[in-house]
Amino acid sequence: MELHRRLANDPRFVTAFPPELDIVLWIPRASRLSESSRQARLFFEEAARRHLHLALVTVPARFFKLGPGVERDTETVTCLRSVLMKPDHLAWLDRIWEIIQGVSPHY
Repeated sequence: MELHRRLANDPRFVTAFPPELDIVLWIPRASRLSESSRQARLFFEEAARRHLHLALVTVPARFFKLGPGVERDTETVTCLRSVLMKPDHLAWLDRIWEIIQGVSPHY
């Protein structure tokens, strides 16, 4: 899935394992899982202000392959969730990506 590929290649984010369906989960990269959750909520709010309506979901931290140095200070993480199910959604992907890129990394 193209959105997953773009997010996985963006150093600001960590993606969940590659999706089997059209559901993409990701978190902002941070030094602690609790901070990723906090940033995900802020990202969600800012994206909505820009008319990109994502979802938030709390999942087990094991859904994400976290690199060394990330403190697992919680067993779960609140992540951003996007579903691109219809072929028509592909036509919107560049606009969705533009909004994601425009959301401030400083929340």
